[in-house]
Amino acid sequence: MHDYTLMNIDINWLNSYIKIFVKNYESKIIVINCKNFKKFDISKFEEWGKSNSINEITPNLVEEKICIELVIEMQSGDLINISAENIFLSD
Repeated sequence: MHDYTLMNIDINWLNSYIKIFVKNYESKIIVINCKNFKKFDISKFEEWGKSNSINEITPNLVEEKICIELVIEMQSGDLINISAENIFLSD
């Protein structure tokens, strides 16, 4: 998911659900779903400069398909850390 664009993050606090909308290199919107999240930590210091592009996602959701902890490193140097019962992709 390197160079995908972070478009939007929606948090439904009551239902403990996060949706992260990213755009791939074909301009297709992909949703990272985080069901029953327990932790959501985000920084926006932009130490490497402004950017809404993703540098790396760990683990690689394209290969793993499902996980419970996710780290998104932005090309700005910022990190998005999420722990949830279930983290998966949809379109």
